[in-house]
Formats: sequence, structure tokens, C-alpha cells
Amino acid sequence: MTQKAVIGDTWHDSVPEVKPLKNKRRGRPNILFYMLDDVGFSDLGCYGSEIETPTFDRLAKDGIKYNNFHVTAMCSPSRACLMTGRNAHNVGMGIISEWCLGYPGYRGYIPDNAATIAEILREQDYATWLVGKWHLTPNGDLNPTGPFKHWPLGRGFDRWYGFHTSYADHWHPELTEDNRYIDAPSKDDYFLTTDMTDNAVRLIHEHASGGADRPFFLYTAPGACHWPHHAPPAALHKFRGHYEQGWQAVREARLKKQKELGVVPESTQLPPMNEDVLDWGEMTDVQRKFASRLQEAYAAFLHHSDAEFGRIIEALEETGELENTIIVCLSDNGASPEGGAVGTLDNRKHRLYCPEDDDERLRGIDRIGSAEAFNHYPMGWAQTSNTPLKWYKKDTHGGGVRSPLIVHWPEGLKDQGGWRSQFHHVADLVPTMLDIVGAELPDDFGGKQQIPMDGVSMKYSFFDASAPTSKDIQYFELFGDRALWKDGWKAVTHHLAGEDFSKDKWELYRLEDDFSECSDLSDAHPDLVEELKSLWWQEARRNKVLPLDDREAERIHEGSAPIPDTPLRLFLGTSQISRMELPDMTGPWDFDAVLTVDNTNVSGVVMAIGGQLAGFSLFVNEVGHLCFDYRFSLEENFELTAKKALNKGENKISLSLVSDGTRARVSMSIDGELSAERDIPYCWKGIALNSGLCCGRDPGAAVSPRYKAPYPLTIGLKDAVLTFPRPSNVSDEERFQALMDEH
Repeated sequence: MTQKAVIGDTWHDSVPEVKPLKNKRRGRPNILFYMLDDVGFSDLGCYGSEIETPTFDRLAKDGIKYNNFHVTAMCSPSRACLMTGRNAHNVGMGIISEWCLGYPGYRGYIPDNAATIAEILREQDYATWLVGKWHLTPNGDLNPTGPFKHWPLGRGFDRWYGFHTSYADHWHPELTEDNRYIDAPSKDDYFLTTDMTDNAVRLIHEHASGGADRPFFLYTAPGACHWPHHAPPAALHKFRGHYEQGWQAVREARLKKQKELGVVPESTQLPPMNEDVLDWGEMTDVQRKFASRLQEAYAAFLHHSDAEFGRIIEALEETGELENTIIVCLSDNGASPEGGAVGTLDNRKHRLYCPEDDDERLRGIDRIGSAEAFNHYPMGWAQTSNTPLKWYKKDTHGGGVRSPLIVHWPEGLKDQGGWRSQFHHVADLVPTMLDIVGAELPDDFGGKQQIPMDGVSMKYSFFDASAPTSKDIQYFELFGDRALWKDGWKAVTHHLAGEDFSKDKWELYRLEDDFSECSDLSDAHPDLVEELKSLWWQEARRNKVLPLDDREAERIHEGSAPIPDTPLRLFLGTSQISRMELPDMTGPWDFDAVLTVDNTNVSGVVMAIGGQLAGFSLFVNEVGHLCFDYRFSLEENFELTAKKALNKGENKISLSLVSDGTRARVSMSIDGELSAERDIPYCWKGIALNSGLCCGRDPGAAVSPRYKAPYPLTIGLKDAVLTFPRPSNVSDEERFQALMDEH
């Protein structure tokens, strides 16, 4: 019983309130979600891969595995489903958050009337933690000052350590802790996956020390294996020479192993290579060598991530929590084709600016996987990852939306190592967890009338491998690719960007008999195709999928941060400003500041964005000269140095960059006098860089080869502002030429 307080004049005649101790756990399990990134259906050892993944394999052996589990075809939508139990468009996340442009199904954030699993479980007295990638915050909210409503701590998590957007440089990440940007720890052997694992282990240990009477929910999303495919040297060395036989051979070997393991039915066919994949035998020697090395890096990345996940499992064992923790492992979508036909050494530069040639590939081949590369494998390896399925990430065929799923729960599962073939979707995981812990989503949560969950509980399948599928229907859509599954049938269309949506050819498959979608039955069942197409439109309207939009680059441009109405003020020691929050740094822009020299130690970075692969830095060198480096790539750096050193006392500096969107001219002035200028033949968009803008330091891989990071500024800085001219009716080319003439 609760003993109410008795208040006397002093503590001698007073009694404090005493509440009875309660068993907060009440037998409820901990929950751990582990979401891989761009990992294909066959990439784990227990799903047929030659890549060694002992942690996942152990969990699969002691748990259960699903071979008919589905996600969306891209990361933010799948993560929105995983967090809410609703379909992605239904909660405003029909595409990645950066590209959402304001339609109801594409708002770029989860609305208040769609409570997340973290919010619901926290109300059930769960500790809630996220370690890793979030990717559910709109661009306009990525500012270091918030608003933080759509950051993890605003959506139910007690703690967060990770990163916001689609990818991270694992050697020099744009990193976030709770509600603030932080610099990654400065040490020679730093690697993001290891850093995140350290934080996850620390949370588990702290919980065991002080909070073990309550359960926890840990969502771990390391970003592996989204490009860039980075890995420590030892992991890279382990796979050297493993992939010289090519993707056709590896794909065939994987299907054979899948049949032996029971991953797929014995009757499963291997579809032809996707039409955009090169024949291994027809590639040049350089292309084959380069492609093999790229796949080695991908395998090393996944293998290393598996080992780091193993440390989390060890922490659960050490604290006695493994037996009573539900562990759910999945991937957010199928393997990525974004490396193109041959693969890339620097995927952003290759895709956005200039394709690489064989000479560049050979020069950089030993940098693959390191901090000096932003590499991505070719499409052929992506289809191999998705064995035995067709197409890839961004597509609604199996290669884009069928994911491995492992569930491990020693106290709740008896059929160890068994397979499950019921059709389910990532939106079903939240209802499943709530079903297990005995929690319900109230109609009204946090004062908001809730959107009903689209997912259904999968709990029944935990205990009965032969139980019929409880799910009735599921739609899919991305970039105009569309599909609908119902009662074992799947209608799907592979849309080509720019084509008339109404002319798309719909295919029809009976998945129970055709795991890999090889036998199109649309001609044999035209009425069923029309029925499923009609149901797709019904589901599309119900879930806010419309309007269909097959644009990609245009969405990137429209989703960029707007030009601010007022100058952007910079101060020493402040947090990094996210690359997604900055206006387009291609130019034009002006930077003005006052540098005060009052000692002999005169050097350091004034401002820097990006890193050694792309970016720019304004800095003072060791002899006091103002310098500007524009880094287009590891091999191309455009340098500008003032004619004379800064003066003792105050120096009014100005840097002006004018651009037509591709080339630029940079001018540097000190106390109103032009000190240096030069042309830059090509320049980067800030949104495509790997880290944001810092003032007074360069915390990542140094932009300039002329200093060693972080190279902190040792002189005074004030009145530092970035000014962005407002758009006018004058074209970029005309404005660029006028400014060039002026200078």
C-alpha cells in the first residue's frame, strides 16, 4: 500500500510518502531491432551467402527465419514502417525524407497521430535507445538548434547516438548524440560501426547497473552496408581474391546453397541477369579486377558489422539479458544498383559529375574501402546479393522488397532454426511486439487521435510454422514502380522514369509456386491482373500514395534547403551545420569576417565543409597567410593563397564565390584589397558532400592537404557571416558572366 506523507513542523514529527516497490518488468522481454542497410536477400550466411556472418547465423540457428518477409524498396519508408506499424505513405514517408516535397504521403516526417513503438513502449516504462541511422527528419529540421520534434528524442527515444541521413562516411561521419551534432572521436583507428557498438554496449551495461528492474527497447541501425562500402584493413584483407570468378558464378553457388539450407523451394529458378548488368566475360581485365575488389569491400563491411553485432550479443549474455530479449534482424531494402554497371571509386563524384575511366580505377584500386574512397560495387553484385530475385533497391520486384528476417527469443521460441514462409511486411513488426508485451495502441495517444495500424501481428507464426498467413493484402510503390500482393498472388510493374504510367506493363506471379518471379502469368489471367490493379489503386488512395512521381534528381534539387532571408552567422566552437540544412554551396555566396591577430601563433581553419574527397576550406596557414582550398576530389585540389600575411590587429576578410552551377571563380580580399583570385573548373553541391559546415576547425578528413585536421583556429574571429544572394530572373550563366566581367 502507498503510505501518504504526514507533514509536521520538523522532520522529527513528519513521515515521507512511501510507495510500494513494483515489479516494473512483469515478465516483459527486452526488444532489440537490428536493421541492416541495402543488404540483399542472400547476403547472410544463413540465407545462402559465402560471406561469413557467424553472429547472424548463430541467431538464426537458435531462432527462426523468414523467407517471405517484405519491406519497402528504400530506407526511410521501411524505417517509418518499422517505427510505426503503418504503411510508409500513410505516415508521410513515401520516399526518403530528403526528397519529400509536401504531399500528404510525402511530408518527410512521421505525424503526431502515428505514435512510434518507442513512444508506446516508453509509456510502458521501457528504456528506449537508438544507436545508428534515423533518416526520418525533414531537411528543414536538421538545424543544430532544432526544432527537435522529429529527431529521435522527440519521437520516444531516451538516448540516441548515430546519424541523420541516408549514408555516412564511416571513417569521418557527420555524427549526432541526442539533440546535438558532435565531432567524431579523434583517433587513428576510428570506425563508425565500432563507435556505435561501443555506445550500444555501454547502454546495456549501464542498464544492468541501474535499471535492470525495467525492460529496454534498443534499435540498432549501423548503416551497413549502404555505400560507401568501408571496412577496417584486417576485414578487407580477409576477402582478398574471393570474387574473381564473377557474379554469375557466385549467384549460381548461392542458389545451390539456398536450396540446401531450405531458404527457397527446390523448384526455384534463377532468373536471367537484369538487362542493365554486364556479362562478366565481356568486361575488360581492369573492369573485372576493379569489380572484384569492390565486392571484397562489401563483404568485408558486412563481415565486420556482423562481428560488431556479436559484441552487442556478448553484452546481453554478460548482463544475463539474452534469454529474455527478442532480437529482430532485417534489412531495410534490397541491394543497391547505384554503383552503375562497373562500380565506382567515388560514387558521389561518379554519379553527379564525371564518370571514372580505367586509368582512374587502376590508380585508386588499393584505396577501395579506405577513408580515401567512397566506393560502391556494380549492379551485377547487387543482383547477386538479391539471389534468386530480380531487380534491386528502388524496385518493387522481389529484389527490392524481399528481406531476410531473423527472430531470436530463447524464452519465447521453441522451434529453433526453423523456417517461416507466411507473407509478412515490415509494418507487421510493431503490432507483433505490442502483442507480445501486452501493450495496445490507444485510440488517443498524446492528445492525438491515432491512425490505425496497417500491420498485423506475426506472433502466431512464432509458434506454428504451418499456420496460414494472417495478412490479407499489401501494396508497394516507389518512383512509380508498383505492386500488390493478395492471397499469394503478386501483380507488379517495373516503371521506366519519364514513361506514361498508364502504359506500364503489369506482370503476375503466384509466389507460392514461383519464388523468384520467373513465370509471368498475366496473359493467362488477364481478369485477375485487372482486379489486382484496381485493388492497388484503392490501396494507393487509402494510404496517400498519390500523386505518382518518378522523378529522382529533380526531387533532390527541390528538397534542398532554401536560400535564407538573412545572412548565416558563424561562431567559433559551435556545432556542425548539416550539409542537408545548408543552402546550395555551389554558389554564389560571400563570406565576410574579422580576424584578429594578437600573438605569434597564427593559424587554423576559419570554416570548412566536406572532407578530403570533396569540399572547401578557408584557413590561415602557418606563416599567417589567408588560404582557400577547393577540393574536387582526392587528386584535384584548387588552391588560393593571399599575397601577404595578415596584419597585427584586426583584418577584414572577404571571400566571394560566383558560379554558374558547374564552374566558379573565387576572389579573396583583405581590408578591401583584392589579394588573390582563381577559376575553379567544376564544383560540388553541398548536399552531395560527406559532412557539414564547421567554424574554427576541420574535424573530419582534412579538406586541404596543406594542414592536418582538426587544425583549430588560434586567432580571434568575429562578425563572420555567409551571405547568399536571392534568386533573380537572370540565369545562372548570365549572372556568372556578369560577375566575372565585374571582377
